[in-house]
Amino acid sequence: MAIQTQNILKEKEYIYKRISVDEKERKMRHDVRNNLDIVYGYLKDKKYEKAEDLVKELLGVVEERDALIHTGNVSIDSVIDDKLSLAKEKNIIYEENAKNMYYGDIEINELALLIGLALDNAIEACEKVEENRYIYFEARNKKDYLVIHITNSIIPHTKPRFYKTSKLVDKMNHGFGVEEIKDIVKRYDGDIQYDTKKDKVILKIILKTRN
Repeated sequence: MAIQTQNILKEKEYIYKRISVDEKERKMRHDVRNNLDIVYGYLKDKKYEKAEDLVKELLGVVEERDALIHTGNVSIDSVIDDKLSLAKEKNIIYEENAKNMYYGDIEINELALLIGLALDNAIEACEKVEENRYIYFEARNKKDYLVIHITNSIIPHTKPRFYKTSKLVDKMNHGFGVEEIKDIVKRYDGDIQYDTKKDKVILKIILKTRN
């Protein structure tokens, strides 16, 4: 219940952020002719630095919006955006390939919770690494299944304890995440696997998209 409440709050925060960025983009598009005239004027007067600064500013609005869209679903994107902010605070490089996911019969809030818990675990493992902290999140569809891969760095030659998890909302919830991930996977006739390499661990989650 505490986690669901937290996710709702994060989703609202994400929506407000999206609205703000969308307003900036609408204004930019509305003023596109004027902005192009200004850039052209700078170039004509050989004021290249000013032209470059304005173009960077306009591109920044587009990049800011693109940075907020991960899968295209608000619930999932709000969770990923929250974890991405946390990863940046901890100097963790984050990359993803998750657009155009097909969910089918999977309940979106359960999927968002699963992804959030899995990323929490990945972030916690990365925190213990001194150098080369990274997380790679990938989601793709294969026939009637959604396949999620989360790869993250670990201390070389160590064996992560997968029954543990991050602190989540508070200490009472410590140890809850991995079990909840397993429960969600089970509900969708899926599978969960951990593959530990020399300096990284790969979490593979398979969920059936159709009952």
